[in-house]
Amino acid sequence: MADIIHLDNSNFAEETANGVVLVDFFATWCNPCKMFGRVLEQAAKEYEGSGKIAKVDIDNSPELAVKYNVSTVPHVVVFSDGKVIYEGPGTLTKPEILEFFK
Repeated sequence: MADIIHLDNSNFAEETANGVVLVDFFATWCNPCKMFGRVLEQAAKEYEGSGKIAKVDIDNSPELAVKYNVSTVPHVVVFSDGKVIYEGPGTLTKPEILEFFK
């Protein structure tokens, strides 16, 4: 799989419009975010399908955090062709992450 991509206001709509995209809303100061980031990196290395894993730094893109009702981090929103199909806390395991891409 390609590297994890970083999203902000300038590329969010375009990058989430097609296929399955798992977006991790995180903050650099958040220790649970760092732990979940390692899980995402492992999943990205093993994943071999169509879709993307992406990250949004809520401190750099607060408008996106507000738009998707992110009140705690890490927070995951999964899109399929631009529509939200899942949202919840970023406590997913690697197998749970990979299920979205099957």
